[in-house]
Amino acid sequence: MVQGLTMPAIVRWAKLDPDPTEFDEELLAEQTGLRAELDALPAVAATLDSPPATVDAVRSLLEHKLSRIHREDGHPELAAREPNEVDLKNDLQSALVPKKREAIDRLRREGLIDDVVQRRVQARLDLEELRLAPPPEDGT
Repeated sequence: MVQGLTMPAIVRWAKLDPDPTEFDEELLAEQTGLRAELDALPAVAATLDSPPATVDAVRSLLEHKLSRIHREDGHPELAAREPNEVDLKNDLQSALVPKKREAIDRLRREGLIDDVVQRRVQARLDLEELRLAPPPEDGT
């Protein structure tokens, strides 16, 4: 467990070259997952009795995400994901999370919230940071 948690820090400290295929593999996984969602969409939508407009909106979103991914089998150096408005919004939100964290810490120091509430809110902030974090494009 400890080795698994410390390995990324050790790799950064050692200044080892990043795995050039990692980003390509991540994009392959995203492509495969999106295609699976698109394939399953009609059956799942029928099971849930989803309105056609909802199905069309979800299909459009999935196809848009898929269109932003560029990769070619055997050429990991070509792997790329086009940025879009969502990426820009995520970057801004991600930069704001530390300010939110500081405000919550201040509430705890001032005794306006107890430590249980602080930990619960901080756990949600941790998840928010993970959700907003951009994937590494250089394999690190």
